[in-house]
Amino acid sequence: MNSLGKAMARKGALALIGALLLCSLILPVMSPSPVLAQEAVSIDLLVTGNGPNEIVNIAGYSVPYGEVTEDGVTVDKQTAMGALICYCQDNGIDITVTEGTLGAYVQQIGDNPDDENGWVYTLNEEVLMVGAAAQVVEDGDSVHWFNYTLGYYQLLLDLDKTVVFQGDDITATVT
Repeated sequence: MNSLGKAMARKGALALIGALLLCSLILPVMSPSPVLAQEAVSIDLLVTGNGPNEIVNIAGYSVPYGEVTEDGVTVDKQTAMGALICYCQDNGIDITVTEGTLGAYVQQIGDNPDDENGWVYTLNEEVLMVGAAAQVVEDGDSVHWFNYTLGYYQLLLDLDKTVVFQGDDITATVT
């Protein structure tokens, strides 16, 4: 191969390497976010506050596709938080959403002052370590929002002894 051929081969190799590097920079940015249904999904939505009645208890709530904004915070409708915001907006229920250092959170649902702050949710009766604005809901899911002061979904134990030594028998009562 003459020197011209070697130079062209080198340029082609450099162009290929450059293209591969460019792809490696672009593709991670283009990685898909959680997949939301392009059509409405049906969920059960329950909201329990400190008052005598449930704030929301609806089976088969149809959550549309898209985004919803409350208090300047925009989330996907088909998330645990988005579905709650949609329902509250559509039904005249007060809701306050705040953007904090860890992301969006629900500060208030309804108008009971005892319910300010402390809102958590479960998905299909499971407490998750995922923010509600990031937790996608699917057809048939059940979302329960409740004020943590109610003590739902906690394992509470009473032991018959305050000090236990190796080999001791104890009685535990789960409530």
